[in-house]
Amino acid sequence: MFHANQSRFIKAHTFPELRMGLCIMLGALLLQSSPHSRADTPSAEPKATPETSIALRYLDKLAKGTLDISKDTALSPYCSIKRRNEIREQLEFLQNTHFQDGDVFSYEGSRTEANFAAILLRSDNARSPLNIRIHAVALVKKNNQWLASPLPSRFTNTGYGYDPAVQKSVQQLEMWMAKEKTKRESSARQNAQANLLDSIKEEENSARLDRLDSHQAVENLLRQLKNKNLLGVLASLGAGSNQLPEPLDTTTDLISRGLDHSEDANAWTLVTHPSVITHTLKTDQKNKDVVVGFWNPLDSKHSHILYFPTEKQKGKTFTKLPNLLKSALLPEEERWREQWRNQQRDQEELVGKLPQLIYKHHPAKTFSGDPEEVSQYFIQALDSLNFLNCFRLIPRNGDFFDNPQKQAQHLNQLSQLWKSLHRVRANPRRDLDLIQSESLALLPLQFAKPNRSGEFHTIKVWLIRESGNWHLIPHETLNEYANDQLKAEKKKLETQLRALEKEQQEKHSKTLLARVTTLSPPLHKKNISADEAKKTLTRFRSTLRANDTTEALSLCAVLKGTSNVQTLKTFNYALRGASDHSANDHVLGVNSAGSWTAVSIRTESKTSHHYDYPLYLVVATEQGPKILLDIDLRHATNKGRKLLNNRNWKKLEEAVGDVSDVQTLFNGHSALATEDIKTNEPIKD
Repeated sequence: MFHANQSRFIKAHTFPELRMGLCIMLGALLLQSSPHSRADTPSAEPKATPETSIALRYLDKLAKGTLDISKDTALSPYCSIKRRNEIREQLEFLQNTHFQDGDVFSYEGSRTEANFAAILLRSDNARSPLNIRIHAVALVKKNNQWLASPLPSRFTNTGYGYDPAVQKSVQQLEMWMAKEKTKRESSARQNAQANLLDSIKEEENSARLDRLDSHQAVENLLRQLKNKNLLGVLASLGAGSNQLPEPLDTTTDLISRGLDHSEDANAWTLVTHPSVITHTLKTDQKNKDVVVGFWNPLDSKHSHILYFPTEKQKGKTFTKLPNLLKSALLPEEERWREQWRNQQRDQEELVGKLPQLIYKHHPAKTFSGDPEEVSQYFIQALDSLNFLNCFRLIPRNGDFFDNPQKQAQHLNQLSQLWKSLHRVRANPRRDLDLIQSESLALLPLQFAKPNRSGEFHTIKVWLIRESGNWHLIPHETLNEYANDQLKAEKKKLETQLRALEKEQQEKHSKTLLARVTTLSPPLHKKNISADEAKKTLTRFRSTLRANDTTEALSLCAVLKGTSNVQTLKTFNYALRGASDHSANDHVLGVNSAGSWTAVSIRTESKTSHHYDYPLYLVVATEQGPKILLDIDLRHATNKGRKLLNNRNWKKLEEAVGDVSDVQTLFNGHSALATEDIKTNEPIKD
């Protein structure tokens, strides 16, 4: 298969390790469902032709929303602005309605007539196994090169002319695409549904639903949901025994979307996220409803209740999805309306009991030796998103920790710690050494700040020794519990942490900035050509956009006396700026004066669409041309920018003395910027 969109497929799934088996299995099912093994081609293998590759690239860009009809298609240069806008609107509609994250494209069939080709591509998606689509891409050969037509399945707006023979070929190919798309899509979906049902029946038989009571059946469904096993969920609901209240494709789509949701506060998080603690509260023997409590540490409201109806059919116990799970994927306004409508009388009472039941059924795990054991156990729980194991580390003994009201409060405080850690878990983490006193220990976890190289955010994880055992204790709980001795120990450990953070910051900064060249007067007098300067700046800006910190810093130089902290601050400012700038900078000019060379550019903000005009000084060093990082001069359009420029002039003058050549370059830069503003500044709304 041509996995043109495979990177999106992998990235789209939050827990790929849990979905791997499902993806492989459903992929095999979907391949089996292809009619006649792509019978219109000489073999079942796709044709790796230039036309197919071009069609796949077109479809991939369309799906991602990155298609540029002017550059990426055979759009006629005579196409009007109005028509171009209409085409873009149609493509945006197709992107939003015909594609989803996780689509994998493959070759389906093709037909070529002279300078026109019709390519059929198929999209499969493991999260929506029945929603198979056939996409038609029209190609036109211009100047001996194949290009995609702007709109799928149509050759319009390519300027192919008015020759009757050509028009006939175009019409026949468009009719063929329309006919084959409908026929193949229908056949593929029918085959996929039949294969899917067979697999669901196998899953149902292996689950032995005939041996399960209501409580066990709900536990089985929850296990399948937690493992994100689509087939297991469908089997638990009775899809293999024709017990679904809605069509199979409707239920499959609902569950697939639920399994792949990403909102921490959504009801689907309760049944899918490994951080959520689940506890069965009661089983209604009369109605066969099973009431399950969920503690979600990631939500501002932690306690939740779901009611799972069950029924016995053909000797097997099947479970139905709670109404709240069905409504959780609706628009927010409708979602809240459904939640109020489905509230039960005993809901608030059961919510209040949940913390006590969690404490009762999940006893503490104790460590009597080194607090390092507790820290390692906690790190393992954090890495595996296992909040329950984290919960088992908090103390339970004594009047303070054994009080039911206090316990609910401590569970809330622990959840806040977990939520703060979860919020930054995608950032690179650095675990510092454990700091220990007699009765307390502090585990500092440092997380890199995005777009702020060398800067870290520290989250403090506290451990306490109680009754001879070491436990995890939330910061707020510790503050409330601490006596004078513990307060003194806590203050001492925090002082040690500040010293450790400073030491680590300096060490990390030194390592990170090792490739930055430090300039000492007198500066190197070698002139840099305009081409060298432009290439150096282009490479620097490209590495910034790619977030390649090491390579970008290697292209920089700073004046002697600039601190590591200031250098990193300046660099991070440049890094954040580049992430907001459009893909290409506009070079206004490259000029030299004396031994100085400067590049004048215009940047455009992707968010505000405002222009900025920085002047980059490129200096000669023994290691080659470098960007002078710590001198930030820009065309000033306000008093704030003028003040910043003055500070930079003062710093440059203190370092090198005579700045007249740089002043000449800056004056020329301001003239270029002023002229550019007159002709190119975007019209403000």
